[in-house]
Amino acid sequence: MKKKFSIHEVAQLLGISTDAIRLYEKSGLVTPLRNEKNGYRYYEGEQIKRIMGISLYRKLNVGIAEIKELLEVSDFATMVSAFEGFIEKKEEEIKILQNRLGKLKVMKTHMKEIQEGMGKYCVKELAKRYIKQINTTGDWEYEKMKDIISTELFSFGNMCYYAAHHSEGKDNIQSFQFAIREPMIELCMEQIKRENMVFCPECNCIYTVYAVKTYEEMQRDLQELFSYAEEQGYQCTGEVYSFYVYSLVNEGNMADFYEVYAPIL
Repeated sequence: MKKKFSIHEVAQLLGISTDAIRLYEKSGLVTPLRNEKNGYRYYEGEQIKRIMGISLYRKLNVGIAEIKELLEVSDFATMVSAFEGFIEKKEEEIKILQNRLGKLKVMKTHMKEIQEGMGKYCVKELAKRYIKQINTTGDWEYEKMKDIISTELFSFGNMCYYAAHHSEGKDNIQSFQFAIREPMIELCMEQIKRENMVFCPECNCIYTVYAVKTYEEMQRDLQELFSYAEEQGYQCTGEVYSFYVYSLVNEGNMADFYEVYAPIL
């Protein structure tokens, strides 16, 4: 039975790369033996077992520093405690990934609804939402938004112009808001609790989706929405919520997509 193995043989035996073994050596996790005649490194049973354990930990995404500590442990009580820590950490990572997966699914559904709502008018519920007012100017003030955009609260479709619509067909923008709507609320609830946000209940609205180059361009299109409401016998409250969703570039031209909700009585 062979007693000594080269680094390439160990890599082949364990199904790992020679670079991985060299990293373990460089990190002080394993020390190869040396052939006194030619200086080549080689490994015997003790080193191979050690590399086998290190490789397993790495497959479980345990960090090098943590592995180094584990390899110094000499009792099972300490090992059990270490594994409890690993499990808690992984459970938290899974929770975060599940939350992000949930958001991706919501965003996919949202994008599909945008696609289906383009150029159409219908009655649709504006879901309950939590709102944080960015400003009362209606401008994109990025300095005031950066603390939100960089958090888990941010997603597509939660930047909103709130405006009052006048009979002559003009909008007077009242504010620019950050709004989290269902079903995203459930996925962001922990963060919402830490924010100073105002709750708004759901309401029925005339709904459509616009693709425009500027918000001013969309204001001209809103008259069509209110004409539709009048033709269908709906009475609007005069409020308009325009949620910026996304921007797409087509043939060098960028269009901003907005979901527009006009509440009805």
